[in-house]
Amino acid sequence: MPYVIVGGLRFYERKEVKDVLAYLKVIANPRDSISFRRMINTPPRGLGNVSVERIERFALSEGLDFLEAINRAGEAGLTPTATRSARTIGRFLADLHARIDELSGGEIARRVVESTGYLRDLEMEAAKNIEAETRAQNVKELLAAIDEATEQKPGEESGTGLRVFLEEVALVADIDRWDGSVDRITLMTLHNAKGLEFPIVFITGMEDGLFPISRAMESPTDLEEERRLFYVGITRAEEYLYLTHANLRRRYGGAMPCLRSRFVDEVPEEYIDQESTVRRLPTSWSGSETPQQEPCASPFGSAPESSQMVQTPKGKVRISRGQRVKHPIWGEGRILQVGGSGDNMRATIQFSSATKKVMLKYAALEMI
Repeated sequence: MPYVIVGGLRFYERKEVKDVLAYLKVIANPRDSISFRRMINTPPRGLGNVSVERIERFALSEGLDFLEAINRAGEAGLTPTATRSARTIGRFLADLHARIDELSGGEIARRVVESTGYLRDLEMEAAKNIEAETRAQNVKELLAAIDEATEQKPGEESGTGLRVFLEEVALVADIDRWDGSVDRITLMTLHNAKGLEFPIVFITGMEDGLFPISRAMESPTDLEEERRLFYVGITRAEEYLYLTHANLRRRYGGAMPCLRSRFVDEVPEEYIDQESTVRRLPTSWSGSETPQQEPCASPFGSAPESSQMVQTPKGKVRISRGQRVKHPIWGEGRILQVGGSGDNMRATIQFSSATKKVMLKYAALEMI
């Protein structure tokens, strides 16, 4: 489907995505010189331009592929330190190359980002740099895309291999460069949408943690800014507005349950025409009807329980993520997470003034 991205890079053109793909391309084809040059010192491992050029000359003179060459780096004239570094990454990649038909594409990709420290470095930087947080999320989305593309489907003897996935990515890149005169979908951030209008608008990823983003839920000021951004988005639609969210979302090789964005819940019901797997069930504490997510079919196992019975100062109640509660001091809030068991059960609750962690046994919460 033709599309254009306004004010941003296409997914497979992003640096972090290209970096990870470079590793995978070398594993699939150890003679890929362009990918080899991109990945060999990313993240930095003491193999500068001089070392890389010596490895390349050595591979050419001896008729070796790059994995064979870096595993014989000592013969290429590298320093002892550079030789050790080259052999370490060389053994790791050679092992994955030998097992390329045994391991799934998703498993190979996860081993790459974990063992090289690529994702770890991004996540450490993300604590102080929102750009790094975005890049880390892009790497995780790439892993999810590889998982989805290469997993074994019902009725198939095996999943799609890594080589096939890389061929499909190359096709996607070629299609992305095609510029036809037909109608196209316009993809843009909400910031870039300011001042524009479209007949039909889709806002995807309407889940707490994505929109609003996780760090914004810890600050009333940041949360309000996210809310204003949501208003910008919904007012771009001239005729139809679609808000979509997932019940389960692939994250880093696993399926994570998702909570619908609080912003969706703030839209008056008379304006919402809902189509989803949500069904309404009576709750045990009030008899009123409350939305409950239907577990989604998933290859990763059954969905977690949607609610739990807990002991509070006001007696036993059933409590779940997303439940609205009232505290005598902090006022109304929304449960983000429930953990622990028995007397040690605790909850993370987003109140209007702050996010609090409370022991449910002692928290005088009222269910709303």
